[in-house]
Amino acid sequence: IMKGHWQVENTLKQLLSDSWPLFLAGLSTYIYAKIDQVMIQQFIDSQSVGFYDISVKLSAMSLFLPGAIIASLFPAIIAARKLNKKSYIKRIRALGVISIVVATLLVLPMFIFAHSIILFIFGIGFIGAIPIFQIYIWSSIPALMSMIIQNYLIAENLTRVFLYLTFSSAVMNIILNLLFIPTYGAPAAAMTTIASHSLIVIGLLC
Repeated sequence: IMKGHWQVENTLKQLLSDSWPLFLAGLSTYIYAKIDQVMIQQFIDSQSVGFYDISVKLSAMSLFLPGAIIASLFPAIIAARKLNKKSYIKRIRALGVISIVVATLLVLPMFIFAHSIILFIFGIGFIGAIPIFQIYIWSSIPALMSMIIQNYLIAENLTRVFLYLTFSSAVMNIILNLLFIPTYGAPAAAMTTIASHSLIVIGLLC
């Protein structure tokens, strides 16, 4: 009994050791996902927050299909890791390419027809959301790459690396918002979101 208790205790300690960076990374992601709207409210007005919010929600639609692809294929990719490391890396790269292609095929028409989409769903009163949406929609691509990176780092037990990248991304997002939102408004917040998501991708590649 004592041996079983010791094994359970060690397993719990290992799980906590491995998972706390992911918890903090998730918290950082949540904070900088919301801080944009808080800072837009502070520097501009509530109407701009509303425009930004619907841009975020519409853009999330482009993440559903490629996100489902990543979630369904990654377990098989992880299984390949035990058999052949080169094949494992190739499959991750292939998944990245597929995700980018699918995301681009979804994002591009949403970008092109942003005017019609906004007017059809929300009406003429939300026409101010169009330029924000046309920028923010492109954040879906680095966001998907971040998703793949997160899964890869979990598989490699490098969760702390993802925490450092996510925290740096959040800090960068806040600093850029402070610099550009007062001058360029809500579209600047959309651009800083793209930049902060891209930092995670560039950080791992470098």
